[in-house]
Amino acid sequence: MAAGPDLPRRRPGELRRVHHLAAGGYRRRAQRPLPTSPGDGPHRPRRRQPRLAVLPRRGARARGRPRRRRAVLLPVLARPAPWTLSNGDDLENLVTTADQLPDGASYPASPTGQADYFEALRGVFGDVPGGHGLGFVAWEPEWVPGVGWEPGAGNPNDNLAMFDFSGRALPSLRSLRR
Repeated sequence: MAAGPDLPRRRPGELRRVHHLAAGGYRRRAQRPLPTSPGDGPHRPRRRQPRLAVLPRRGARARGRPRRRRAVLLPVLARPAPWTLSNGDDLENLVTTADQLPDGASYPASPTGQADYFEALRGVFGDVPGGHGLGFVAWEPEWVPGVGWEPGAGNPNDNLAMFDFSGRALPSLRSLRR
C-alpha cells in the first residue's frame, strides 16, 4: 500500500488505482462516484502529470466543451480469509480466533468457507458501475509453513494461504480463474 500515492504517476496503460477492501472499503467506495480520470481519486499526484488521453485538447475547456474522460479500472487488494484456525509452524498466526474472521457467520475458517469468501469477492466486481472492476489481489496465497520472508522459517500467514500445510491446493484457488 505504500506505493498507492505513486500509482497515478505511472505511464499510460499501467495500473493507476488500487483499492483495499480490508475494512469495508468497497462500501465506502460504492458510496462515492467512481473516479473517471487519473487525477480524480484520493491519491492526487504532487508532481506535474504527463499528458494522457484523458486530458482535454488545449483550450477545449475554455470554449465550454466538456472534458473527455475515460473510466479507471478498479482493482481490489483482498484481506484473506483463513481455511483453518490451527497453526502449521512454530510462529504464531495473525488470525487465531473466530472473532478475527472477516465474516465468521458466512465464511467460517474452513476450506469451503475460504472458497466461498473469495467467490463472494469475485462477485463484488459485477457491482462496480460500468464493468470497471478489474479484479482482486489475494495477499500471499502461497505462504505455507516454511515459505515466507525467510526460507525454512515460519510465517504468520500459513492458515491464510490457498494451500494446506502440506502444499495441496485448496478449493479457494479456483477463484483466481478468469
